[in-house]
Amino acid sequence: MKLEDLFESKLGNIYHATTAKLTKFNAVPTWFSLNEKDAWGWYNNQSHVAGNKTYVCQYTGGKIASIAQSKKIAKQVWPHDEYIYSMFDERVGEFEKDDVKKFIALLQKAGFDASYIDDYDPNDFNSGSSKSLVVFDPSKHVKIVGEHTFKGQKLAPQSTEEKRHSLDEFKVGDEVEFEDDRVHSHIGKILKLIPQGSVKDVGTLVQTNIGTVDGDEYHNFADALKVVDSDGKIYTLFLLKHTRIKKVS
Repeated sequence: MKLEDLFESKLGNIYHATTAKLTKFNAVPTWFSLNEKDAWGWYNNQSHVAGNKTYVCQYTGGKIASIAQSKKIAKQVWPHDEYIYSMFDERVGEFEKDDVKKFIALLQKAGFDASYIDDYDPNDFNSGSSKSLVVFDPSKHVKIVGEHTFKGQKLAPQSTEEKRHSLDEFKVGDEVEFEDDRVHSHIGKILKLIPQGSVKDVGTLVQTNIGTVDGDEYHNFADALKVVDSDGKIYTLFLLKHTRIKKVS
């Protein structure tokens, strides 16, 4: 066994931030923080969301693929693509569902129930990264121990750059520059202003700046903008504090 594999096989408590009340997880790939610092970062970034909570969990599955092992298997499916989180989640819509299923099936065939992956640093979205754990079927391989309490920690104050945008700043027809969930920049035009909680306007499944999500699950996040880019692709941009969007002058 390589030293890297030995190091990455040791796992303590893991954490999952969500607004849902859970007794167990669904059978879909799910991401977990590996330490309390990162867990606090994700919790802090959702501090404005009603019902925001963090569950402390235990991984009960088998072997965990290292980043290097998953990269190698990913090349069997996507020989020319960079190894990224959306390869594990067909809901994001960036890769074909059949390819995502094939990738996970190859990992499982190799004996893995989960994988490590580089993720955003939740304490600083603008730079750096953190290591996360994606569990392929947490309904079988993750046990919820309880809800985590962050003792003695205060929600971080928002700097000028971190303050959330509001619908008052925009109007239909405005041209805006924004970044998608792969931090790629786009220019687009606002089609609609979507007040927080407008499920019927968000839709059932939408491509957003935080991936393709179920509108019924995410509509309480924040106000949003429906934007079409120069290629005709429609995005729903939730105005979270880390959403990067500005008017084009």
